[in-house]
Amino acid sequence: QEDFTFEANELYSLDVVLSAGEGRARESAVRPSVFKRAVERKYILKSQLGRAFMNQVENTILSLLRAQQLRLVTK
Repeated sequence: QEDFTFEANELYSLDVVLSAGEGRARESAVRPSVFKRAVERKYILKSQLGRAFMNQVENTILSLLRAQQLRLVTK
């Protein structure tokens, strides 16, 4: 694991890929579907696993952003 510092005015994109298969990459003629979440919308997820995943992602990302904002304010 490496340390990483977020700098002010930088933009980052996080792409999450999930697999329902065996988890190995392989070539395919079928292109994957890519879905991006609209942050301004509130989603009501049906499955407990989906809700748990979104909750974990939101808590992790938001806590990273808040920590970075606090560092910027204190500098």
